[in-house]
Amino acid sequence: MLRKLLKHEFRATGRIMLPVIGILLATSVAANLSLRYLLGSNAWFFSMLGILLLTAFGFAIFGVFIVSFILMIQRFYKNLLQDEGYVMLTLPVSIHQHI
Repeated sequence: MLRKLLKHEFRATGRIMLPVIGILLATSVAANLSLRYLLGSNAWFFSMLGILLLTAFGFAIFGVFIVSFILMIQRFYKNLLQDEGYVMLTLPVSIHQHI
């Protein structure tokens, strides 16, 4: 039963988190390449491009944190208080005791 529940959770969160993590992976590769090649160059354009890629990587890390936090709250709310959580509400306790 736990395997089935986890399968549905991974499917529900994977639809959103896999593209977000893919964007993070792409920006991390770009930031790595900018650290290795672009920031050491003497050209103004290439050093500015390297700084922009590193900044984009920082924003991507922050974005993954925010998206995962919002998704975690949304999944908790759906699993407890909406149609997916109908079994939880059959227990003879209040909502505050569930949490």
